[in-house]
Amino acid sequence: MAIEIDFCVLKEGGTPPRVVFERVLPFPEKGANDIVVLRNIGGQTADLRGWWMVDALEGSRPFVFGEKLMCDEYEFIPPAGRLTMSVLSRHNRCGFLFNLSVRDTLYLYNADDELVDVLMWGSSERGQALRRQPNGFFQWFSERRNVLETLRDMGTYTIFLEALKVTGLDQTLSATARRYYSGPHLPKATKIPLFPSYFGFARKREAPRTPPPPQHPQPGVPTRGPFTILAPDDDAMLSAIRQIGGEHEFGVEEFLGLPELKDIIMYHIIPGRWTSDFFQTGRPIFTARASEVVPLMEGRMAEGKVFLSDRCVDKPTPGKYTCRQQKDFNKCGERFMKDALGAGWVGGFCERTCGRCECDSDSCAEVVQLDIVSSNGIVHSLNRLLFPPPVFSESHKMPVNIELKKRGLRSVPNLLQKEMGKARTRGTKKL
Repeated sequence: MAIEIDFCVLKEGGTPPRVVFERVLPFPEKGANDIVVLRNIGGQTADLRGWWMVDALEGSRPFVFGEKLMCDEYEFIPPAGRLTMSVLSRHNRCGFLFNLSVRDTLYLYNADDELVDVLMWGSSERGQALRRQPNGFFQWFSERRNVLETLRDMGTYTIFLEALKVTGLDQTLSATARRYYSGPHLPKATKIPLFPSYFGFARKREAPRTPPPPQHPQPGVPTRGPFTILAPDDDAMLSAIRQIGGEHEFGVEEFLGLPELKDIIMYHIIPGRWTSDFFQTGRPIFTARASEVVPLMEGRMAEGKVFLSDRCVDKPTPGKYTCRQQKDFNKCGERFMKDALGAGWVGGFCERTCGRCECDSDSCAEVVQLDIVSSNGIVHSLNRLLFPPPVFSESHKMPVNIELKKRGLRSVPNLLQKEMGKARTRGTKKL
């Protein structure tokens, strides 16, 4: 037996778990299987052991969660997490036994045989999925259409679609997905074997280390999919346009004419198929603009929701040490690390690595619809426009040895204190 050390541990929230049907694909493409997706929109982990799901067809055998051995992934759903299920097959020994019909009803019961959720449909077409909307109602979506066609079908993304057209990015996003795409490349978790306490031949192992941060990619949208689109709806776009205008009248046309428009829109495109299964609190996801967007999903901060932060980035400290090393040195709690004026950045030094990023409905974008499937990617619907943060790198660091000698200082903390003092003086000057 081995234990995987996950460095992005999800904390529990205060609201109880709530499991609902999120997506059902009753009439899949040829060669594919029926799919049922459950989502936990509560703030605590849902324990599904003893729960059961069945459809309305006579003679259908219920699927009981936790009944099958070696199917642990079907027993729990973390806050904001999902469980994707399909029919039993030789490739999926944990699947359900009943087959969905083009006209059917699904029932979900808890361990006390109480009805938790029900979903009914009167007809369906091949390749169409029935999806839960933010208002609780369900809508049919064709999963045969590309990301642009999917956004048009949804009907509330006209400004974002126009921005894609103005910047020329719509042509690229029409490209088909690579046939053998295997998913995002993620750092592997450290595995530590758990031997019995009396075992006398265990080898000495180093303590698990935090995986190194991913390298900044080059900006640009790939010529082939899949693509992940972070799509602000029209209300979110209009709110951002009013904010940008300030006291002046600022309309959609002025926004679409901004020279910064392409940088903003590229920040809403992620190369690859990033479903919510790959979202973890604090894990940076690099966009086509080569700057990261960071999911924040911790229980009491999110309570079953998924937020995306556009300002949770690491600004490295002056000197030779990286943010990862500063954390290993237990420097994250030091005053100079958290001082925004001294760092010249709202989050201070090493904000993401030190776990200081926070979110609420005003400071982050909420993903109001997750994992909308299209033929060449995934769409996540947002309630706020994102703005790409600066890209900090080693080039932002000072040549410390030269700087120390020049200023007659002995150590990095002395240098940082002097810089913070200057920043505070600049910040308190009278206008």
